[in-house]
Amino acid sequence: MNWESYEGMEKQALLNTFVNNVTMDEAIAYLFQRIQKREPAYVVEINVDVVMKIERDTYLRQISDRADLTLVDGQPLMWISKFYGHPLKMKISGSDLIPELLRQAEGRYSVFILGGLGDSAEKASKAIKRHFPNLEIAGTCSPSWGFDRKPNEVRAINEMIAEAHPDILLACFGCPKQEKWVYENHIRAGAMVTICAGATVDFLAGNVKRAPKWMSDNGFEWLYRFFREPKRLFRRYFIDDTKIFRLIWKYRSQKNHLILMGDEGKISRKVSRTASRKVADDDGSRNRNESLNKNVDKTVDKNQNEHQNENKKEGIQERKMRLGILCTMINGFGRRGYYNSQEVGLGRALVRMGHEVTIYKGIPTDEKGEIVQIEDGLKVIYLPMRHFGAHGWMQCKVMREDLDGLFCFGDQQIFLPHVYRWCKRHHTCFVPYIGTAHSLHSSLRSVVMNTIFALGTKQIYLNHPVLAKTGSAKEELHELGVRDVTVAPVGLDTAVLKQDFREYDRNQIRKEHGFEPDDVIICNVSRLSPEKRPLELVEIFMHIRDKKKFRLVIVGDGDLREELHEKIRANGLEDVVTVYDNVPYEKMWEIYVMSDYYLNLNKGEIFGMAIMEAVYYGTSVGAIRALGPSVTLKGMRAHKMCDSDKELEEWMCAPYPSAEELEESAKKMEENFTWNRCARAFLEIVKKDKNRENKKSRR
Repeated sequence: MNWESYEGMEKQALLNTFVNNVTMDEAIAYLFQRIQKREPAYVVEINVDVVMKIERDTYLRQISDRADLTLVDGQPLMWISKFYGHPLKMKISGSDLIPELLRQAEGRYSVFILGGLGDSAEKASKAIKRHFPNLEIAGTCSPSWGFDRKPNEVRAINEMIAEAHPDILLACFGCPKQEKWVYENHIRAGAMVTICAGATVDFLAGNVKRAPKWMSDNGFEWLYRFFREPKRLFRRYFIDDTKIFRLIWKYRSQKNHLILMGDEGKISRKVSRTASRKVADDDGSRNRNESLNKNVDKTVDKNQNEHQNENKKEGIQERKMRLGILCTMINGFGRRGYYNSQEVGLGRALVRMGHEVTIYKGIPTDEKGEIVQIEDGLKVIYLPMRHFGAHGWMQCKVMREDLDGLFCFGDQQIFLPHVYRWCKRHHTCFVPYIGTAHSLHSSLRSVVMNTIFALGTKQIYLNHPVLAKTGSAKEELHELGVRDVTVAPVGLDTAVLKQDFREYDRNQIRKEHGFEPDDVIICNVSRLSPEKRPLELVEIFMHIRDKKKFRLVIVGDGDLREELHEKIRANGLEDVVTVYDNVPYEKMWEIYVMSDYYLNLNKGEIFGMAIMEAVYYGTSVGAIRALGPSVTLKGMRAHKMCDSDKELEEWMCAPYPSAEELEESAKKMEENFTWNRCARAFLEIVKKDKNRENKKSRR
């Protein structure tokens, strides 16, 4: 989006998100411009309840921050903005915006209504036609309960909307469901403007009465709603939403300082109110190349002092250091939005130890680069890289020149020597992190890659301290002649996991995904590539499907996608095998929790983040023996390492592990596999390197 075309639409910070400071007329004019220019946009409304949800849900925060318009729907937030010294122009609730928008759209644009209970959408359309007879209603749909978890229904709804070609789409099924659905589907649905409209459809249909205008204008709409639905709303208003006072204190730095978000989605700068107009003028014409996801780790405040005290005991350098993490692997490793990212997990651990971290993550050249602020002191720069296979070429000029240390996910990456030389020139300590130092494939191309690696990157490893993910990786490096090797296991970043998953009804989750309580669900989450063996997974399933009421769920995409689907069709397995091409990471926990077994067939698995997550969520894991599982599953009674597919089949047909064994394994995983150990090992190498440099300079 080019913000230069829409003057005055910059966002400003309000507590934990960013909002547009606009009037009703400005908002509607902006949305009509988007329709005329055929540029899709989506609108989010926030109130105190949404702000509290954003504080707990980092994905919802990302959606709000990235919205083309984020409007304030609630008088308390207006008061807070005034208290902070930069008052908003106007409260714009969905129930006020929608009627006025439709009035101005009459005879010009069409609207599609999605959501509501029963026939609410149809009743709302009739009510709209009574008020605006010349407004074109492109269509209506009241989806089934839990439809957002049913890929086939979501696809059908998108197709229905796309065929109707509406200019405006009203999505009305409550926060955060509607925001997440809109964020993930508004482009596919094809409407030019999509609005998260909440209960508006029920207001329009007459199912729910609005508060009197005087109550709404004076901040008492919540009280009116409470008196109408006390049982449902008591906890929201008198327990959850009262925590807003903590947030007012937490974000008190915003008082008398206006923080603007530029068009690229990052914070432009922090300024006083009197300087705000100049900042808007200076920043208004930037391109949208970056985005901000202020994903604040809920455990940071709690653990900060604890980790700093630990560091003092460990003798780790106490001054704040500027550190980099580099990942040049152009494959599924660290894919945005879908995995428990290793580089982000390590970054969080380093930030908790008091340091500033920038992650440089390579992505294919056909993807857009962006900057994502994960939390204070931690950001990820996604860099499109030229690459040969999975080997990316890093443009070192992007890196900040004052880095104290660079942690590099190295393995057998062939384009690292120039990065190492850059580090030497800038006195940056280069620390490679190795899972394996040879290609796991046996093709001619892999032989060539191993040869190039031996002539280049390997020479760095020979003469430099190296961190290894496993003991087996350390032995492999020793065989190559690398002597200075420290084992630093991969960790599980629990900050991004669903920590309250035990509070959810497992059978309800199954029902929403189309499964029965007595189904025995096997799942696998991985790329559909030969080394992951998805076709062999189907073979295993076919051998045991009649032994129990087995069902198979596969999450992944890749080169074998079509072949996998053909194998499922050819064997008549469509009713018992479900394939999700992708599942957004914030919903991945449902796959693990509803499943009984997680299978990993990769004979060359270096570590296996999905294995660790499955153990965390209490899913019994069966894995072919490999480097990673031999470490993560060691001594865990609820899980099984097998030497053959046949042994896996026998294990799944045997009695299921006890709840006590699964819980014991989950606790062990959470306690033993954190990123702290790896972070300390990295810092120790950097500290020694800096001490050596200091001694040289004193001479």
